[in-house]
This record gives sequence, C-alpha cells and structure tokens, in this order.
Amino acid sequence: MRRYPEIGKFTLKVYYEKDPEVRADIQKSIAKYADFKQNVKQLNFDSSQFVPGIDIEMMYNDMYWASEGYIWEKIQDEKYDVDMMERDFLKMVDFWKSIYLRKEGEHDEGN
Repeated sequence: MRRYPEIGKFTLKVYYEKDPEVRADIQKSIAKYADFKQNVKQLNFDSSQFVPGIDIEMMYNDMYWASEGYIWEKIQDEKYDVDMMERDFLKMVDFWKSIYLRKEGEHDEGN
C-alpha cells in the first residue's frame, strides 16, 4: 500500500464491491480465508501457547471481524493513512497477544 497506493485502494474497493453480479464472485473467492475450519491446518500453531480453555475458533473470528470492521471504517474516507493503519494493527495484535496468549511461566495444571 505504501509502494503502490493505487493498487491498495483498488484492492480495498474490490473487497467491498457492491455490484451484486460482481460481489458474489469476489465473496466466493474471499470466503476461504474467512473460514476458520479451512484455515486451521494452514495456521499450524501450537494450542499450548494460548490461555487454557480459549475457544480458538472464536479467537480467530474475533480477529477477522475486528480487522474487517477496522478496514471498512478506514476506507470510508479515501484519504486513509497507511502508516496509521499499520500502527493501529500492531496495537491490536499486541492487545490480542495480551488476552489470548499464556503469560510467561504459565503452564497447565497436571503437567
């Protein structure tokens, strides 16, 4: 988005396309990334990294939906700031880590 801002803008507009004829095909293409069950194998993460009892699928959906909502809000003003968006996403990632990942030294009882 920094190097080729026009391509970034085009990609975001396509993602949120409103024309029903085009939207259906675009959404079908995107759907595979939104589906946790399809992506869980590709994610290849160690569930022991996470807070015990966490619903991993809900965590994934939380991140996906928050990201989607954030981007939707930002593209409403076509003068969005890529640097600010990156800072905001890094802040969200740090927040998710603070609530979903085990703290240093935590381990399951019985291990």
